[in-house]
Amino acid sequence: MKYRIFILTIINFILVLSCESDDTNLDLKKIQGFYKIDKIYSDQEVDLNGDAVRSTNLKREINDYFNNLFYDLEIRPNYTNKTDTELITLSYPQPNLSFDYPSQPDGFIEYARQGISFHYKLVDNTFIFDANDEFIKINKLELLQPGNVIAHFSKIYYDFSTQNWTEIKIIAIYKRQD
Repeated sequence: MKYRIFILTIINFILVLSCESDDTNLDLKKIQGFYKIDKIYSDQEVDLNGDAVRSTNLKREINDYFNNLFYDLEIRPNYTNKTDTELITLSYPQPNLSFDYPSQPDGFIEYARQGISFHYKLVDNTFIFDANDEFIKINKLELLQPGNVIAHFSKIYYDFSTQNWTEIKIIAIYKRQD
C-alpha cells in the first residue's frame, strides 16, 4: 500500500511539473525575440555628451548610440536559433573617453556597444537571473506586457558637468521589434 501511494505521489509531482513547464513556454513564445530601447532614463541629471546640458533622458545624452540597426535586447529561444536555451543578451552603451583632441580639452566621448548574456527563468513576469560583470549591474528585468520589457540597472558614466565618473541608476524600457 505504501508503495502505491509513493508511486501515485511521484506521478502527480511529474504531472504538476509538466503543466507548469507548458505554461512557462506559452509565456516565453509571446516575449521571445529582439528588442530596441524605447526610453531610457537615469535617476539624476547628467551631462554625458559634453554639451553643458544636464538631463535624465539618456537618449539625449548618449549621442549616436541609438541611431543604428542593432538590437539592444535579445530573448532566446527565438526564431533565429534552434535551441531551447533560455538566454538573454543585453547591450548597453559603454563610454570611451579620450583627451587626445586639442580642440576638446574637456574630453571627447564615444559610446560603443557592450553586451552581457545570461541564462534566465521567467517567474510571474520577472526574469530571474544571475548576471553582473565589471561594467554593469543589472538589478531587475521585468515583462511589462507582451512586447515591452523594463530593465533596472546601474552603470558608471563620465559626467562632464562634474568632470567625474559617476554611478547612475538607469531604467530602460525595451520595445519588441517584429
